[in-house]
Amino acid sequence: MEEKKWVPGWDPEFVFSSSGVAELDCIFQTSGRPESSLWVVSRYGPENIRLEMYKAKLDHTVGKLQIQLSARGPKETLADISYEYTSLGSSGDTFLKEFTTNFYAEFMQKWEKALNHYLKTGEKLHD
Repeated sequence: MEEKKWVPGWDPEFVFSSSGVAELDCIFQTSGRPESSLWVVSRYGPENIRLEMYKAKLDHTVGKLQIQLSARGPKETLADISYEYTSLGSSGDTFLKEFTTNFYAEFMQKWEKALNHYLKTGEKLHD
């Protein structure tokens, strides 16, 4: 996945992908905090710069991530990013209680900072 180039700590393990990058029905796994996640790309539209994927953590949550990009001038892009989560157990309930508006805003600011750093320097921003 291309995110590996700019997202600190992102190291997906491919399960199924014809191209080696995001594509419709691509399935991959990420290891980590506190458990592994399985991801499925459910919508992939390079022509309209749109991506949707589902993320599942057993006994935790199922989440949907949607990304839509649009031009904001010759050198700017607007990224509309949304997450939806459904709890699958008590640890998911705790996660959802902590997934506040402030948490999400800080998470998106870190994402934006890491991506902008990569776009400017070609290098990953390290923690």
